Amino acid sequence: MKPPLLRLRDPGGRREYPWHLPFRRAVRHLPLGAWDVRVMDQNKVWVDSAGGVHQLADLSDEHLENVIAMLRHTAVSVFVEYCAMAGLGRFAPRTEPPPRDGSVQAVALGWVTDTPLWLSLHAEAATRTRRTRHAVHSLDATKGMWAVRTEGLTYILDLDHPQVMTAVAFEGTRSPALPSWRPLTSWAPIRVRRPLHLQEGRANRASTDAGTPVAACVVSIHALELGADSSTRHVVSLARRATKLGSPSQREDLQTRFRTAQFLDSAGEVRIMWTALDLLVRRHASTNACLAPARLRDYFAEPSAVDLLVDGIDVPTRYLLQSDVDAALGYQLPVTIPSDYPLRTPADLAAHSVPWRPGG
Repeated sequence: MKPPLLRLRDPGGRREYPWHLPFRRAVRHLPLGAWDVRVMDQNKVWVDSAGGVHQLADLSDEHLENVIAMLRHTAVSVFVEYCAMAGLGRFAPRTEPPPRDGSVQAVALGWVTDTPLWLSLHAEAATRTRRTRHAVHSLDATKGMWAVRTEGLTYILDLDHPQVMTAVAFEGTRSPALPSWRPLTSWAPIRVRRPLHLQEGRANRASTDAGTPVAACVVSIHALELGADSSTRHVVSLARRATKLGSPSQREDLQTRFRTAQFLDSAGEVRIMWTALDLLVRRHASTNACLAPARLRDYFAEPSAVDLLVDGIDVPTRYLLQSDVDAALGYQLPVTIPSDYPLRTPADLAAHSVPWRPGG
């Protein structure tokens, strides 16, 4: 039996959660792991499992995609809790239930896809997709301005001069200062999912050495349409917008002996709560965390069983983290450390585990 995906803690009614307050004020009082179903009736924000309120436009692409996938995957749970809370008089529903015909899944999904939140999420995704219409799989040109996103940085190439600069592109982060152009002396053919080979020169002495690979692979390539008088700030801003929706490497979607389809499905359910887990892992000062198949430590475990594998914490801290994780999720997700897998090397753990954070 699968654990519940979403839980609304309201045993005491209004005495525990202030349903009488408007949604945007009430969510400030959400306990970790809980949610307010009224989020479905508005189109401006998403409230994550740690109680953080995000404007839809400020969600990272991975977070946006994860919210859409979660709502589709848990449509029945969302629909049932919405109807239950509305039926108990906690709030006045704004999205009317559809006619009761078809399967439960069809009715629930039909309702979810007609809510203001769902429509706005897809409108935001469509807007970001239009920004990437100049994406290509390979860069074979010798002219023009290009944004090349890797798993770590976005590189902006000006092949007309030629020159290069870098700009951080992930999770809404920004470089501490505006980057500057550096001479680009050579580059190998650039392909998506291949290592990036660039050779930068110095301002006063160009190097003629062969290109050297950047640590990360290329994720996406975009042509930038700019005017002749575009400033460096405008170039950087356009490059960040253009590469924002580029998908990261899908290594975690590849199945292995232990990373089975059942495990990936269960890991997806855990990732619904990734913001709450992020808060807890950082609170307990763990240096690393991922979702590992339980069969790596117990061969007789279910193929779908998931461990939260953390590193850099002592045993007492581990038990405190376990208690907090159980309280946030509403069910037990085993918290493990590398020594729990005595027959597995670090390479084995890395090969079969998946990031617990979307796009991680």
